[in-house]
Amino acid sequence: MITLPLSPEQRTVYWTVAVCDTYGSVRRTTGLHSASAARHQHAYWSVKQSTARVELTEHTLLQTRTVIPFEDLPGPGEPTPLPDLPAGAQEVKRIFQFVRALEDGSLTGFGPAVLPASDDVCCFYERTVRNQEGAQAVRVDVSTLRILNITLTLYTRELQLADLPDDDAASLTGQLETAGLHWVPVPGNAGACRRVPLAD
Repeated sequence: MITLPLSPEQRTVYWTVAVCDTYGSVRRTTGLHSASAARHQHAYWSVKQSTARVELTEHTLLQTRTVIPFEDLPGPGEPTPLPDLPAGAQEVKRIFQFVRALEDGSLTGFGPAVLPASDDVCCFYERTVRNQEGAQAVRVDVSTLRILNITLTLYTRELQLADLPDDDAASLTGQLETAGLHWVPVPGNAGACRRVPLAD
């Protein structure tokens, strides 16, 4: 459940460990949500004879959410504009999510966790309104529905083992679930994004 007013931004930190072996291949862990897990992976792979080097990367996901009215969405068929890529960021995404406004002023999720474009927002809303008469419909007072405009900005930086914090960092998934956003990056299906171009 999300309480109003929305916090202007949430920052989540996680790490990945890349293992470069003596044969030239590279394997990277999935997101490690605690510094101790990153240390463990680094220590485990560093002592392997086949390991040429181990690289440690810190990822910072900055999430901003605002409630916007339907009128602020682009028109039907128009592309959803992306925010500019901030200095130092590797990627920025913009997605939408419906929430219901409760009597106590808090917001609770409703419908898909990720609506990639404004056309998806309108389509889901229209389907919800149409389905209210159906026997199998999930009943909802559509006047309580609000649209969350969510921007996800990813920053990454290479770091040394000594740069890791002493205490564990909270789970990426846990923080996003607490915030009411279950975001999993699925290429091609997670909203529009702007990335730093790959170096030549």
